[in-house]
Amino acid sequence: ERSEMSQTIAEFVNQLNEKTFELEVKTADNSITQEQLNQKSCECETFQAEVISLKQQLSDVFEFSNVHPSLGKSSKPSRMPSTSAGVEKNEETVLLDDTSSKRLLLHAQDTEIEELKQGLTELNKSKDQLEQRNKKLAEESSYAKGLASAAAVELKALSEEVTKLMNQNERLATELASLKTPPTQRRSIGAARNGRRESLTKRHDHLVPPHSSDLKKELAVRRERELAYEAAFQGKNQREAELQRKVEESKQREAYLENELANMWVLVAKLKRSQGADSDASEISRETRRSVNW
Repeated sequence: ERSEMSQTIAEFVNQLNEKTFELEVKTADNSITQEQLNQKSCECETFQAEVISLKQQLSDVFEFSNVHPSLGKSSKPSRMPSTSAGVEKNEETVLLDDTSSKRLLLHAQDTEIEELKQGLTELNKSKDQLEQRNKKLAEESSYAKGLASAAAVELKALSEEVTKLMNQNERLATELASLKTPPTQRRSIGAARNGRRESLTKRHDHLVPPHSSDLKKELAVRRERELAYEAAFQGKNQREAELQRKVEESKQREAYLENELANMWVLVAKLKRSQGADSDASEISRETRRSVNW
């Protein structure tokens, strides 16, 4: 069970490292994408201003074209009858040339407007692609945040387990201290038991008649009790060794879990820093969208 838990924690840490690296890479890509989006937005605003200016110029040209013939017609009656035919022909030629140049200008402006519209369409497509990419990055960032939350829950569980192991170590240490006895006391207990056994044997040899069954039974009971005490003492020593082994294992596990806990806190801190940078980039993207829509 302990090895399975250690393997699970190691896999979780590796996955967290991979996701942290991916999040850092995507945060950098998001920053570059945001810069491109800002640049495209500026170009889009410039094109929109040029389109508005060209439309205004076209409107002015159309107004001038509509007004100019009326001015030409109103000016013809005011001319003197003595004006020569050659002068009138020259004026008509000038008017035709002026009209042709205006038509060429209008055609050039129409062509430029179409090109600007195409450029604006391409910019809008590029803007949509960048927004979709930002959306995807935001979803991946949300997944990374969920992973960080899961890591925080796992860290809390590990902290509780470390606390539980520390309490268990304290309890085992207390129990081990209560089970320990000084060697001199053990020797004195053994000597007392040997002396008591010898005294009982001498008393038995001296006082017990050969056919006294009651005394024999009592002596057998005492010997069995003494053997039980010795067996209990040996069991106590075995339990003391087992408790000592458990204390050492608990200390090793506690040190391992504390190390894993520290590593995971470092990873969570890195994730928080990466999420902070990603939230700043998302805020810049929202501000850019508002300015473009305006």
